[in-house]
Amino acid sequence: MKVLVVNLLYLITILCNFESLTSIFDNPEVSLSYTTVPYCNDEVDVTFFNSSSYESDSTSTYSLELFITDNQGCTDIFIDDEIHIQELDVIVEIPKLDYVTWSDSGVVIVWNEIQDDNFEYLQILNQSDNMTDWLSAAIIDTLVPNYFIHEIGSPGLSQSTFVNNYKLAQVDSYGYQSDTSIIHSTILLETNSEDFQENEVSWTRYRGWDYKIEDQMIVSDTVNIIYELYRSENNIDFERIISVIDTLPYLNGSFTYIDKNLCNIDYTYYVLAINSEVESFVSRSNKAIQQPNFIDFTQPLNLKYATVNNFESVIVNNVIQDNYVFMKWDELDQSEMNYYKIDRYDNFY
Repeated sequence: MKVLVVNLLYLITILCNFESLTSIFDNPEVSLSYTTVPYCNDEVDVTFFNSSSYESDSTSTYSLELFITDNQGCTDIFIDDEIHIQELDVIVEIPKLDYVTWSDSGVVIVWNEIQDDNFEYLQILNQSDNMTDWLSAAIIDTLVPNYFIHEIGSPGLSQSTFVNNYKLAQVDSYGYQSDTSIIHSTILLETNSEDFQENEVSWTRYRGWDYKIEDQMIVSDTVNIIYELYRSENNIDFERIISVIDTLPYLNGSFTYIDKNLCNIDYTYYVLAINSEVESFVSRSNKAIQQPNFIDFTQPLNLKYATVNNFESVIVNNVIQDNYVFMKWDELDQSEMNYYKIDRYDNFY
């Protein structure tokens, strides 16, 4: 739908006892109203100006007839059949939000540099955990640079407890607002350790690339998303340890990976989601630090007793041992890899 704005500026000569001025377009949808002011001026030309608007599906050249009537009943007519209509677009394009990604400073919201032709500003809206109200995170009046950082510590923003949702609204220079954009959601990565020497890493699916804009409507899309899991032992140097391609039909729920045979140190994890069709669209999850359950070397074993047994024989590696030392201790049930090293000290060792 278009708004057509007509500005009327006419020079009418010698108007006396002027009472009303009406107008008729050759389009039956048009209805323009004017304020009439009685006055009399026999010698000076009168300039009449007014403006109004109406909605139409198209623009064109229109014919306008002005009917002039004075209080004595005399009438006159002025015809202008070359009226130029100025077009204003009140359908503001849905803004294009490319992706959102975690950084060390906060969530980075990245949009397309090409938006509505009459762009005035973008409003960035944020929602936490899919249950709360949408809040305005920022008003952006420029498309370059094409990103905004929703900083850590901002209200309604969490790195470790819930997914953060974002969408854009666009307002043009005439004050008209668009429908909101496709909703994009950050990746929430979580870790825990239930088994010894293992970390369980799970993350949510990236949301936003499974929709697209067609003819100013948001419709479903089919995009394969590549997930890459990274691990670091010092939170500086990261290595990729697994890649997963999420293709149709999409996997249900979140993704889980068991990282095994680990040491008793802190490990830092994050995951990247990569759009398979636009490789520059990359979303990073939050980072999570996890130390696996491990044998507690700070607590000594409880050696219950040791005794020399010379009353019965025992076979060790197919060799009969007649005299031996028998020891007993509490077993550590902390790992599937348990083994014990026994040290002996005497005058000969």
